[in-house]
Amino acid sequence: MINPRFRSLMELLSEVELVYQFMVFATPETAVGLFPDVGASYFLSRLPGFFGEYLGLTGARLDSAEMLACCLATHFVPSWLGTINKCFSHGTVEEILSSLEIEAAKKNEDWISVAIKSLKKASPIN
Repeated sequence: MINPRFRSLMELLSEVELVYQFMVFATPETAVGLFPDVGASYFLSRLPGFFGEYLGLTGARLDSAEMLACCLATHFVPSWLGTINKCFSHGTVEEILSSLEIEAAKKNEDWISVAIKSLKKASPIN
């Protein structure tokens, strides 16, 4: 298993940096008087304007949208993509609908109920 901080550094040094919906970027070591470590000075110095200095000195936290906006990430992967792949991998609309209904019972996520309503409204099975 790779240390999450080291993994984050590896991702930031690659050509494609993925962020997920609930991912947060932070340099918490600055709160205790230390400088950003694990190679953070390398990628912070390459951010637009003086945004790297801001992050490195303040320890500000960024959500995934802010990470995209300041070039710390190149692509956004929604947290619900796995559920979509799981539910829509079935062979029939009935199985897809059933799978979505099972997920809706487990998770309180608006997009699932919207998908169910859309399928029921537009599907030839109804």
